[in-house]
Amino acid sequence: MISPARTWTQLAAILAYEDLVVAGDHLVRRKRPLCSLVELSAAVVSMGPARGARAARRAIVDIRPGTDSPMETRLRMLL
Repeated sequence: MISPARTWTQLAAILAYEDLVVAGDHLVRRKRPLCSLVELSAAVVSMGPARGARAARRAIVDIRPGTDSPMETRLRMLL
């Protein structure tokens, strides 16, 4: 079984930037988070030079714990 954080790093190779941030926000959401921002950051570090690592490093800085909805994230990204 793969952890949510590890799954997110694998998605970094195929998702668009905004979608990757939305997925990351969902993982660290306010209600019943699936992982923490620390776990996501550790997963990004463990990627090394793997495919999608650059996208994951870029997206991790825009992920915000406590987000309630994908539309909230998309609006934040737009602004």
